Amino acid sequence: MAVELPSPNKIYFKNLDSIRFFAALMVFMQHGVSGGYKYLNIKGTVFERFLLAISNGGCGVSMFFVLSGFLITYLILTETELTGSFSLKNFYIRRILRIWPLYFAVILIAFGIFPALSHLLKSPINPGGNPWYQLTFMGNFDVMHLEKLRGGSDIEMQNITWSVAIEEQFYIFWPLIFAFLPRKFILPSILLVIIGSLIFRFYNADDTYVLFFHTLAVMVDLGTGALFAYLIIRSKKVKAFFENMHPLAILASIILLLCSLMFGDIIFSSKSVEFLSRFYYALLFGFIIASQSMLIKPSIIELGNIGFARTLGKYTYGIYLLHPIALELMHIACKLMHLSIDSGVSFFISATCGLILTLFISWLSYEYFEKRFLTLKKSFAVITKE
Repeated sequence: MAVELPSPNKIYFKNLDSIRFFAALMVFMQHGVSGGYKYLNIKGTVFERFLLAISNGGCGVSMFFVLSGFLITYLILTETELTGSFSLKNFYIRRILRIWPLYFAVILIAFGIFPALSHLLKSPINPGGNPWYQLTFMGNFDVMHLEKLRGGSDIEMQNITWSVAIEEQFYIFWPLIFAFLPRKFILPSILLVIIGSLIFRFYNADDTYVLFFHTLAVMVDLGTGALFAYLIIRSKKVKAFFENMHPLAILASIILLLCSLMFGDIIFSSKSVEFLSRFYYALLFGFIIASQSMLIKPSIIELGNIGFARTLGKYTYGIYLLHPIALELMHIACKLMHLSIDSGVSFFISATCGLILTLFISWLSYEYFEKRFLTLKKSFAVITKE
């Protein structure tokens, strides 16, 4: 039985903006900060595990995937319940207007402007990435190939788009389930995606790069997010469970997530269970996302109450895609000024400046570029923000 749905203009999960920001911050910290931990005398300590946990970019990307699966499925099901149908055309137009402008701008900068600029400044960037893969939203396969060749190298600015490519692949086929399959087949389809992804991970358990970059290997994240959305929409009991969750239960789930990230190498040390790790974390992400989305009473555990995170949350698409560009600009600036980052102090000063620059150009991108397309996007939306 479907639950009572909000009016079309009242769907806005304020707490998810904070989750988006923290996920993006984890990605930034892995690329821009974690390299400096070698300067700290913390090797083998719990504090090192803590820093590595909050700098786990892979965890941040996984969180984005679960969040995408949750939101897209929730909005599709809500539109279907409210209007009796689902518009594929409007869905694809909305996704194009949200994703494509900044995505292709980053590709232009990475493959066109930056190589020319770095050549003029005699500060060459690391080559890498096939633009044809990027232009066709298959960049994750290109990055997987490059990482295998190089044995795991720092990701270049043109390769940060790999996760967006996976989401676009997901967006192509996912709405077809809701548009063409009978309602009774939706839940089996979601479960099939999760189970199929787990089987794929099991048979590729020895290939780290496939487990991290391959579409089928990470589809478990998107499917898990979709499962939480489906259960909330279709079951009054599930929706009520998350609406009335005790703050201590939410806090416990966040603490469990942090501890699991800190000691994940011990928990999933065996190859026989390592393939399940992504599903385990996806379930934790989904639980936290669902509980933060459905809260109906004020709570001290509302992540939306963290003002700066909620405010910066709307810039996270830019933070994610643009932070490698900001870090590369900092790298070039340090070279031009003959500044060394071979000490802990200089490294972390550079990283802090990189974060500030990332936030600034992400704000510029959102306010003066992305907003123009977001305004157009509203014309094709049945479900709008509050």
